[in-house]
Amino acid sequence: MSVLLELEDGLADALRDRLAANDSGLRASVLARACVAALRATVLAFHELPEEERTLESARGLADRAFDVLRAG
Repeated sequence: MSVLLELEDGLADALRDRLAANDSGLRASVLARACVAALRATVLAFHELPEEERTLESARGLADRAFDVLRAG
């Protein structure tokens, strides 16, 4: 099993535990995979930055923007 799949499955399990009882496992699975996709996009964008711009602050900003995309739908 790939590392990303393990991460997605772990997030899905955690989300399933926190969602209302009437929410489906599918919702948790979709949300988990979207979160991992946002994190992956953040890492890829971070590595495209010039080395001198690769700071914790820029990583946080990229992550915020990636999750903003998810929130916006």
